Amino acid sequence: MIFAHDIIEKKQHQLDSVLAFPDLIESVVAHHQKGPFTLVPIPRPWSPGGGSTLFRIETCNGHLFLKIKHREVLVESRLESEATFSPLSSLKNEAHFLEVLTSPDVPALCFYEEQDDYCFLATEWLEPFREGVAHLSLDQLMSSWRQLNNFCKQLFARGIVHTDLHEGNLCFRNGQLVVCDFEEARYLAQDLSFERSLDVCGENAYGNVGSFPAETGVGPPGLTCLHRLKGVFFSLIRNKLRTHLTECNFDQECPFNLDALQQPDDRIYQSIDLAGVRIAGHRPGKDLRKGILNYFLLRAALRLGRPVRHHDLGCNIGMFCLSAASSPWVASSLGLEAFVPYVVAARALMFLSSRECCEFQEFICGRDRLSAVADGQPADLCTMLSVYHHVAARDAFLDDLAGCRPKWLLAEFADQARYYPQRGSLPGEIEYIRSRLGYRLAETIMLSPDYRRPLVFFSDRPLSILDRGLLKLLKLGGGARLFDWLIRKAGPALAALVGITRRKRR
Repeated sequence: MIFAHDIIEKKQHQLDSVLAFPDLIESVVAHHQKGPFTLVPIPRPWSPGGGSTLFRIETCNGHLFLKIKHREVLVESRLESEATFSPLSSLKNEAHFLEVLTSPDVPALCFYEEQDDYCFLATEWLEPFREGVAHLSLDQLMSSWRQLNNFCKQLFARGIVHTDLHEGNLCFRNGQLVVCDFEEARYLAQDLSFERSLDVCGENAYGNVGSFPAETGVGPPGLTCLHRLKGVFFSLIRNKLRTHLTECNFDQECPFNLDALQQPDDRIYQSIDLAGVRIAGHRPGKDLRKGILNYFLLRAALRLGRPVRHHDLGCNIGMFCLSAASSPWVASSLGLEAFVPYVVAARALMFLSSRECCEFQEFICGRDRLSAVADGQPADLCTMLSVYHHVAARDAFLDDLAGCRPKWLLAEFADQARYYPQRGSLPGEIEYIRSRLGYRLAETIMLSPDYRRPLVFFSDRPLSILDRGLLKLLKLGGGARLFDWLIRKAGPALAALVGITRRKRR
């Protein structure tokens, strides 16, 4: 970003000069505001900032936000790729973009007027970012981030660059995020992907957007773009997640827990050790089942000759999907979960861990249809870990699963016979599932180390000698570490060697 020093000098020279003409301010507002009003001065968030003199217009019908600036204070910056500076006053420039955009994502323009030597711009009154985020839920905060990204994509598609995206220029209208301050916005069609654009990265071949004013002391340093704002949202979401997880304890408080003997327990079910969030749950943090899943995902990718699609039925807070999504041989990992607080937590963890090929959806097994998710594409490998005994409409669920049958199914089952009254035992239930889904085989590969529940692999071909040998490592002393090392270290090299590594997004 290149700044016009003469314009900055004029801004400093004219700073608050309009205060010498209180009658002018009153007359301009009175021209647009029918009825009584009061002008309340507002201090600038930092000085000089944009250099506007700020007021709150209080009326019997609500408040407006007023900015006043001398008309000689023009747009003060240009990008390195721009040959000249804009000839527009900065407030006229902002009024233009508010008129052009006419979107709920920007402030509603109430009036713009030039009178004597000054520009007057009034918009709806909005709640500042720091006050607004304080009372948002985790889901609302995540939604705000998605809305901000989507709006910036719309700007990019229209060849507009905001150039000054930071939390001081974000507000809220009844919980909806609003992007403000278009004084330094401009038209610039960028011949590159949105992910590499200026409002996302802050810097590319067209120039850079400038740095967040470090002297304010109210935010981390960096360029005024989404990349820096993601760090701001990261801290907010991580803090909100800790509070949200108190709603995610796994006992009878969860309406989809069908275990009538479940005792009250304030712990979450899956443990978390991710992106600075570390919380112990019912199941261990170093869960051996993740290694087994990643092995079978690699095995499936090698069989198919391409990265695989994974679905996790009853994904809880999504730790198995997040683990799967970190593997380069996984094209996508979709978590399906009935309990909405779990889905919200999973999406927050996905954001915090920057897993791009993950997705989480609300889904009730036996009610919702697999054909309606993932564009109707069935999973290559599906996991169903300690979920089946909580499914109420089992036959409807199995019919649905049979209609979108994955090539492989890895399932963990509670072994108490009381969960399977129709068949009377777990072996009978497993055989029933195998038959309903049309698999040739259902092989118990091991018992989970913590709950001692059988892990069953449903497929049409038996496990190979190599499969059995590697899985046998898990039963040996120290074998789990060797197995984990093989998957984490040798797996990516093997996948790349045969050309099935997922391409990373640019």
